[in-house]
Amino acid sequence: MAVETTGYKRRTYDEILSGLEADARKLFGEDIDTSDLSVLGKYLRIIAYRSAKSEEDKEKLYYGGFVTTANDSALDMAAGYALAVRNGGAAARHRLTVRGPKGTVIPYGTKFRTEADVLFFNTHEETVGEDGTAILVVECTQVGEVGNLAAENLINSLAEQNAALLGVEVEASELLAQGSAMEDDFTFRRRIMSIIKGRGSKTIASIRAALLRLDGVVSATVIENDTDEYVNELPPHCVACYVNAGINEHTPEDERTAMNQLIAETIFSKKGGGIYTHGSTAVELKDERGEVNSIVRFTHTDELALYFEITAELMPGADKDEVRGLMWDNINGYIAGLDKEPFVFNRLYGKCYVDGVRRIISITEAEGQPEGFIDIDDASHEFDAIDPKNDRSLILGGVTLKVKEA
Repeated sequence: MAVETTGYKRRTYDEILSGLEADARKLFGEDIDTSDLSVLGKYLRIIAYRSAKSEEDKEKLYYGGFVTTANDSALDMAAGYALAVRNGGAAARHRLTVRGPKGTVIPYGTKFRTEADVLFFNTHEETVGEDGTAILVVECTQVGEVGNLAAENLINSLAEQNAALLGVEVEASELLAQGSAMEDDFTFRRRIMSIIKGRGSKTIASIRAALLRLDGVVSATVIENDTDEYVNELPPHCVACYVNAGINEHTPEDERTAMNQLIAETIFSKKGGGIYTHGSTAVELKDERGEVNSIVRFTHTDELALYFEITAELMPGADKDEVRGLMWDNINGYIAGLDKEPFVFNRLYGKCYVDGVRRIISITEAEGQPEGFIDIDDASHEFDAIDPKNDRSLILGGVTLKVKEA
């Protein structure tokens, strides 16, 4: 392992092979054949390949101890220094209304399906009542957005026929809690860095860092008004916290209440004394005697996904998928890094000039974009990353790359 002042320097396959060939010439003479056609040359190349793979593993091990360079499970362990835990994926849950013979028992684990064979299981045993119906809460067998279901692919039947459930039919389904994918390395790393920057208390950064430590919180923005006047609808001497914790109209009431309490206690523990909290959600905090001693306010935000279609000329030999991946990283980093700064459309052009791009021809809204949300004709069009009026925060939903031949 070669550790230099600039970090770890990994030897490449060519460097290792050149060294082995030089050693062979010292031992056997300058005229020894070390080409890939000789037995010795083949043997040296096997050693060089295995050594190069070992060097790669050592490099990953070295950089795995740092939040800025760790990946996968190494990043999970490095996050312990910031007391952060990766947000795990969640399975979608739906409320089913089923109809069947009175008294029919629908056991825990009974599976239901959609037209596309997405499976859900019953989370509690229920019995069909006097009116011939029963209300079930079912959960998707897969973690992620697959269980959120489009209108044309709702839960419509039992997954398997069962003699004990003859006559049981699905009458209606309603989304209760949306499924979400596990937090990726890029998003998790940015959250860890925000937490590290926010150590301490009684500051905007410390409130945001404490909120980002909460399990289930994807993003958080804290805005303050330290003047004696109203500024952008914020009262004097207040902090406004905008928290994306996946809470929406489909979230069960008990989960919503628990998360609201946790968020409010976190804000209260970090804000300065006498500072007013502003937001659309108000939570009463009680003391040991059960009496209300403070009310904390904040705002839940929903994610608003942006979709872009980019038309570009690429350099000869450039890989389209790699270029698109680099564009995604740059645009995602720009949007994720927005706090109080507005999103400015024309800044996307600079983010799209990555390795392999000769010219960006156009950037337009792609399928999935809210119609008319971005004024494409006005390159300077900008809007808030956090919109208090609509309770939303921006994320990148998709990037489509179209290649135009030069």
